[in-house]
Amino acid sequence: MNIKLLLCKFGFHNWSKVQSIHNFSSNVIDYKKFCRRCGIQKTWTEPI
Repeated sequence: MNIKLLLCKFGFHNWSKVQSIHNFSSNVIDYKKFCRRCGIQKTWTEPI
């Protein structure tokens, strides 16, 4: 197994910058980031 993927398996991800998506007809902002090594993606929503 690759050492980089092993780090991700133990939770040490290399996260990208947080990207925000704002739909002007909505009262929430969607945020998204992904791991540069394994490709896992996290998304979450926060109210304005």
